[in-house]
Parts: sequence; structure tokens; C-alpha cells
Amino acid sequence: SEGFKYLLKRLLCVARSPNRSPVDILECVQLITSVQDATCRVNFKQFEKLAGKVFRLKLKSLRSEDRAVSVKLLHFGSWLAQSMRDWPDTEKAVTFWWSNFSNVGQSPLLEWYHKCCFATGFAWNFRPNQAPEMMEPFLANQLASDDHRSDLRNLQRLAAQALEKSQSLGALGKQLPVAQPEARRAEGRGESRGSLQDAQDAPVAMEQVEQVEDSNDVKIVN
Repeated sequence: SEGFKYLLKRLLCVARSPNRSPVDILECVQLITSVQDATCRVNFKQFEKLAGKVFRLKLKSLRSEDRAVSVKLLHFGSWLAQSMRDWPDTEKAVTFWWSNFSNVGQSPLLEWYHKCCFATGFAWNFRPNQAPEMMEPFLANQLASDDHRSDLRNLQRLAAQALEKSQSLGALGKQLPVAQPEARRAEGRGESRGSLQDAQDAPVAMEQVEQVEDSNDVKIVN
């Protein structure tokens, strides 16, 4: 709805402010996850491709008109966490807020679903190594079916696998030197092994993990 898009726009503008931590915005999350969407159906499988990116998403993905509320909430959670994680002294505030927000045992099904969408985007960007533990309380909803809980659990598993892979590639990139062009040319000319080894040992930055570019544009297209 227009009101929902306007609310997200205002929250994003406030969160982007360099003058104060966006932690206060967390108090508004209960409101936006309670929004009614008559067309919504619980569907965690639609996010499996995003789990392969560990939910590291760009702000511009919030703009599309045809995205469901659940999709927008997951993207919003991802971006809000990216804005918040580098601020000092947010850990304690987030931990306290999360203990209440994740208490979803009696939440209506669609509200639970919306909370799970926001929480998934947020947790995997705020503290990715702790995200599975952060998401565990959301599996306790009494109105969700076994299939719903299984799909949510599988989504976290896919993200954990993607995170482990990216961290392994990052560690590998820091450990393995890459032969310089001079070394390859020397090898072709049959120069000494010592000269080739010296060239191969030269330090080279090796970027193997995809870097997600943060956007400064906080507009939501009307």
C-alpha cells in the first residue's frame, strides 16, 4: 500500500542519518511486521536463491512495485542491519530488543511469517556467525505447520552453507599467492627456478568473495 511504502521510506531516511544510531528504528519493526496483506501466503522457498547470497542485498531491491510485503520486509531487515552493525554500542540494545521480538509462540501465522522474513534478513547481516542461533526462537510458533518450520529451518541451513563457503574462499584468497605476469614470462623463457620462485612469492591481493556495494539512494519508487 501507499502508506506502507511511505513508512519504509521514512524509516530508511532516518536510519541513513550519520548523526545517530538507527537502533531506535527497531521499535517500529513490530508495527511494520503486523501489516495486513490479503494476498500473502507463507512461502519461505522463494528466498532460497537469496540465501545463497547470505541475504546480503542492495537497497535498490526494495523499490520494485510488484514485490510482496514479505519480500520487502526481508530486504528491509537486511539493509537495516547493514546500517546498524558498525555503530558502537548497538549489541546490547539489539540483544534486548531481539529477546522480545523473537517471542512468537502465540503470534498469528502471517504476522509470524512477516517477522521471520525481517528477522532472517536482519540476523544474517548483523551477526552472520550467530544468525542460526538468533533464528532458533522463531521455530517455536504454535500456529505454523511442520512444513512451514521445516522450510524456515532449511533457509537458515542454506545461508549457513553459503557463509561457510564464502569464508573459506576468503581465507584461501589470503593464503595463496598468485604468479605475476613477469613470473609467467620468465617461465616461458626458461629462466632459473629461483627467479621464478621469487616472482611467485610477491604478495598479491586476491579478492574471491563477492563484495556487495552499498547504495546511498534511499528512495522508494512510488
